[in-house]
Amino acid sequence: MHIGLTQYAACPKGEKFIENAARLGIEGIEPFIGAPEDALFNRSTEELHAIRDRGVELGIRIPSVCLGAFNNDSSLIDASGKAGAIELVERTLDFSQALGANLMLLCSYVKSNPDTEFKKTNMIRVVEEILPYAAERDVLIALESPLAADELKEVVETINSDQVGVYFDTGNAVANGYDPVEEIEALNKDIFAVHIKDSHSLQLSGLHLGDGDVDFGGSIAALKRVEYDDWLMIETPGDDEAAIEEDIKTVRELWKEDGVS
Repeated sequence: MHIGLTQYAACPKGEKFIENAARLGIEGIEPFIGAPEDALFNRSTEELHAIRDRGVELGIRIPSVCLGAFNNDSSLIDASGKAGAIELVERTLDFSQALGANLMLLCSYVKSNPDTEFKKTNMIRVVEEILPYAAERDVLIALESPLAADELKEVVETINSDQVGVYFDTGNAVANGYDPVEEIEALNKDIFAVHIKDSHSLQLSGLHLGDGDVDFGGSIAALKRVEYDDWLMIETPGDDEAAIEEDIKTVRELWKEDGVS
């Protein structure tokens, strides 16, 4: 198991996320692309390689990149937007490769929520079309969506590729009215990576661990039962470093706790 932070948890107001992650003593960082015009997203390949190399120097890995731009852009689930959606995903795959990441999170919340069969089909078609491009760059794709575990599994099975799985989020599960333990057990080996944050039931938000309704002991135990042993990316607010340090400590203690196996 590896513990990391999302970019805005490590450094919400700037780009010193590599240095902040190293100071906080965790292993990895996950850059976030919220819009095509994001400054980091428009860095040159050479500049991105420098960020990657700085991470290597400080012992910080960049295992994944989060593409969250579709939260404000419906092209992922709109048939007429397919070409634009593919272009944005391909840019993010290039960005991921340049940083040394081997996984891209494809987020489909808010405006890109695939809450009908038509929207779901359009999203699947985008993913299917970009698979060869992703394979050439050796980057996996993990879907994060408000869909329940059984629906997400159906999407993954329809795409039918070892390159595609699920990015599970403890806080989002509770916010969407699901039991994280049940969702983890249903998704099982389809889980490629995990976001760790708290949330109130039926209220989409990101809270520090213990401030919401997530059963973290049960969630960690469920992850162990399905033999998950990869990245736990803490996605809590980044405006309180002491709280972030406590989140990191809590995750470490939960994973090592006797009886959680």
